[in-house]
Amino acid sequence: MSFLTSLFYIFEVAFGVGLIIFVHELGHFLMARRMGVRVEVFSLGFGPRLFGFRRGPTDYRVSYVPFGGYVKMAGESPEMGVTGAPDEFTSKSVGARTLIAAAGVMMNLFTGLLIFCLAFAVGVKFM
Repeated sequence: MSFLTSLFYIFEVAFGVGLIIFVHELGHFLMARRMGVRVEVFSLGFGPRLFGFRRGPTDYRVSYVPFGGYVKMAGESPEMGVTGAPDEFTSKSVGARTLIAAAGVMMNLFTGLLIFCLAFAVGVKFM
């Protein structure tokens, strides 16, 4: 196997893992918005912001380290200065917080099921 082929496989795996993380964080983001939680940052990657845009209260960004991502919700932790506003994470009911926390995993499950079904609809070669 050549060096370029190995490098391509490394980038392919990194892209796949990045996609899984993006889908996971998207699940948290969508459920937080549905439950009325103010989302301050939705980032693809970690570290300093490279580029992005602001829409409403949310800063959508691509960050310096393009592996992973995160969702920063208002009032997510006591260290962030919880004010008790109704659109903060900690102001929501236990059920709503549980749904937000579980949404990432559920989004990964649904995405995996969708990809599995598409792969077999298109056709997968196996012995």
